Amino acid sequence: MQKLGQHFLRNKKILNRIVDKVDLENKLDVIEVGPGEGVLTDVILEKINKSSRLFVVEKDRLLAAKLINKFTEEKRVEVVEGDILKDLEEVIKNNKIRSYVVVGNIPYYITGKLLRLMATLNPSPQQIIFLLQKEVGERICSKSPKMNRLAASIQLWAEPQVVGEVSRKYFSPPPQVDSIILKITPYKKPLLTNDEVDKTLKIIFQQPRKTVINNILAAKVLKRGEVEKIFSEYGIPLKVRPQDLSIEEVTRLGKII
Repeated sequence: MQKLGQHFLRNKKILNRIVDKVDLENKLDVIEVGPGEGVLTDVILEKINKSSRLFVVEKDRLLAAKLINKFTEEKRVEVVEGDILKDLEEVIKNNKIRSYVVVGNIPYYITGKLLRLMATLNPSPQQIIFLLQKEVGERICSKSPKMNRLAASIQLWAEPQVVGEVSRKYFSPPPQVDSIILKITPYKKPLLTNDEVDKTLKIIFQQPRKTVINNILAAKVLKRGEVEKIFSEYGIPLKVRPQDLSIEEVTRLGKII
């Protein structure tokens, strides 16, 4: 059965590899995104602290009902039938969740929106472990000269790292691409505020093939002389394009534009 773009992973060895990347030694609560049949949930339960709580958020009504039935005797598990993109903040607030990690096998179509949501959570997660498409995970971890809007949007508030790969053959039904295990560790303090991130990325990556200066000038936030002076002070080449920027340079520009 495949619902909402899900490809189920049932291989116990691979599931253990995912959970082993999660910081479960501390008394952290766990929020699992899209638990599906609950096979990853089982592995998490085996390893979390006895005082930790596990919240699983499943959008599909039938799967959520099966999960409720499956874990009806397990007091540490609370099954939430809901849309992670709409209900996550409420789950955190209603359950007074303070120190927690987020884990999940993420469908491609919600990856960008979910990661943007992660950046706005208060309190923020201690750690995020996602299983997602290999290409997407590699894009998120990109550095200069392959910087992109998605990578910058994550790296301005957290450090992403590929910590494992999973072949498509382990999924049912098999997807068309392989997957990676992505570890995201939020900074204690983001490099830019959420408002600064939105404004900065909108300007700098407006036209990825154009120079950064042209994108800034098109936004009419600074005059050419001002931009050239700033670039000179920061040692940024005048003809630099968005993909050539480092995250430090994006941060510096974000403080100004």
